[in-house]
Amino acid sequence: MVLDFWFDYSCPYAYAASGLVEGVAERTGATLRYRPFLLGGVFRAVGTSQNLATTLSPQKALHLLHDQQRALVRAGLPLSFPMEHPRRTVHALRATLAAARRQRSGGPDHRPLIHAFFRAYWAENAPIEDEACVRAIASAHGFLDLDLEAERHELRGQTDEAIAIGVFGAPAFVVSPAEDGGFYWGHDRLDAVEAALGGSPPPARLPLDPPSDASVDFWFDYSSPFAFLASTQVRALAERTGAKLCLRPFLLGAVFRAFGQADVPLFAFSDAKRRWYLRDLMLQAAGARGSEGFRFSPHFPLRTVLALRCTLAHPEPWGFMERVFRAAWVDGLDIADPRVLVGLGGDPEAAAGQRDALTAATAEAVGTGVFGTPTFIVRWPSGYGEGRILRFWGSDRIGQLEDVLTGWLAPGAMDDPFNTGPLAGNA
Repeated sequence: MVLDFWFDYSCPYAYAASGLVEGVAERTGATLRYRPFLLGGVFRAVGTSQNLATTLSPQKALHLLHDQQRALVRAGLPLSFPMEHPRRTVHALRATLAAARRQRSGGPDHRPLIHAFFRAYWAENAPIEDEACVRAIASAHGFLDLDLEAERHELRGQTDEAIAIGVFGAPAFVVSPAEDGGFYWGHDRLDAVEAALGGSPPPARLPLDPPSDASVDFWFDYSSPFAFLASTQVRALAERTGAKLCLRPFLLGAVFRAFGQADVPLFAFSDAKRRWYLRDLMLQAAGARGSEGFRFSPHFPLRTVLALRCTLAHPEPWGFMERVFRAAWVDGLDIADPRVLVGLGGDPEAAAGQRDALTAATAEAVGTGVFGTPTFIVRWPSGYGEGRILRFWGSDRIGQLEDVLTGWLAPGAMDDPFNTGPLAGNA
């Protein structure tokens, strides 16, 4: 089987993937093909800003910065985030194609050069946008006098090919042959890539020393299918780790408006990203115990105000939360209907008294930097991790959440930006 790794050096997650993808290929026997492309060209094609970070709320941008740091720590790669980012990578991408061409003609292996370009950008802060810098790096790896101009059309062609197969960002992977197209996006989907290639990733080698007093706030709104996937896993997570879980319902739409985000982000995605979002949702659902029978709600986008207020009013919110999530995302019921909520054990009359409580919870979410759902905020009042607050966003970060609850703290990369970052105090 063949594994295509689509990348641009300007993406930190592609850098993380570069440290992991060769292991996947080696364990599965797949033929790994490096496919450089111009991320800026893809962004233009799908209508994404050339400097994506500037379009995000400060809260989300800071969170993603720390998520990138964690990704690189876990991949075992050094990081010194460049002050000037994004940098132009066209010369390095053309050099990569030229080196691959020379390798096919009997030249040296071009893979070390790929790693060198990634390090130059993300660890050494070298001026990789400068052609002289690119040529010096290539020469140091045995590639003298590369004809970069000759690769202009090849790089443009590969970028067009990336767009045609649905690439909307980096890194992307394509497994072939595959009945479903074999497309995956993100370094954190390499486990799924490896499974598609017939392998299984090795178990993570992380310390297992559960702390005694960790607490986890689970911020959720029923409107998110990914929050549903998280809801099927958090109770078992608490049992395994001894963490104290606290349900924190909030109104996601109000948070989106506070941060200037689209009310329904799915509708704002490019067609390619929307296709991946829905495919990834089904992949995650298939791998999440307790999410059997998941289907996309016919009532999307969901109206959840009454359900959230009922949750706040319920004497046993955990069980009620799980029933509401299943009603919405398995049974396809309209959880805005008071009759549905009554059938699930809710009390719409009691919920009326929770109007102010839901408003206050949503304001607290905004004030603590919660910008999406599910979000997990971890605290340690004493002992292990004392005084630290960590946050994780997305159902696909539950594995990392469990890691930190069982002993993994990477210095520097794990501090919450709203404790230590430049927005502390005005988040």
